[in-house]
Amino acid sequence: MTRFSVRLFLLVALLGGGAVFSWYGMRGYRAWKRRQAMNKPWVHKFQEPNQKLPKAPHFTVWGLSLGMSHFAQAKALTKKLGLRCRDNSIRGVMRRRRAERIAKLKAQGKVDGISGASWNRPSPRERNPMIRWNCDKVPTEKIRDIDRPIGVFGRLLFVFDSVRYPLRHLSYQYDASPAKAVLAFRRATEHYQKLLGMPPQAKDDRPIFSASSKPTNPSNTGVNSLKMIRKYDRFLREWRFAGIRVKLTLRSFGRWMNVSEIVEIPWPVRPDAPVLPQKK
Repeated sequence: MTRFSVRLFLLVALLGGGAVFSWYGMRGYRAWKRRQAMNKPWVHKFQEPNQKLPKAPHFTVWGLSLGMSHFAQAKALTKKLGLRCRDNSIRGVMRRRRAERIAKLKAQGKVDGISGASWNRPSPRERNPMIRWNCDKVPTEKIRDIDRPIGVFGRLLFVFDSVRYPLRHLSYQYDASPAKAVLAFRRATEHYQKLLGMPPQAKDDRPIFSASSKPTNPSNTGVNSLKMIRKYDRFLREWRFAGIRVKLTLRSFGRWMNVSEIVEIPWPVRPDAPVLPQKK
């Protein structure tokens, strides 16, 4: 072996060893960073509500109150209504996927010390204690605060910053035929107008037939107003208060429309904002 060959061999070995050392070092550093992240407590960076906005009157939605009701009450409500719900937060989803994966590996007899430890290792993203209590296929008949179309199913959602904090967000959205959706949107608007007054913010105020209209009557002027709604049009009614926002949205998708009802404390306003005294 010539001197050049020896030098070339040493150079390759040095570079290869350095690459291997760097790879293992990076893995060790990432593992250390993961442990540090998992041990670090989650901090909610809340903000004070905008005191320039008026304070909202107290009202309840489906028996719950923003800034007051807790997760146990929402869970009891959905159980009473006979709904099938689950936590769709990042923590809930990842824990379910990990449990399903481990159960599948156990059924196949492929779980060993290495694979088990890998799949049981939590992710730093699971530190977020947020709860997204999601209920799918909820019939409109179950929620009777507003007269909604019969035989329609939607999604009900409750959001909590953690089990310690009160309710931040609740919403219900569903799809329906244009006539039923427009009528339901109008009824929801009238319902919140009685509670909160006229909405100060609205988008696209073109005529929408009133809740007293009968969409099954072809000669009704309200039904004729459906011809004014084009595909992908959006109608918005929004109420903003110090710490509370109510948002009603109607979206057209041609042969069907989506109705969305949202009552929430906008992030990152503190979740107890509705019960705080109004500052002068």
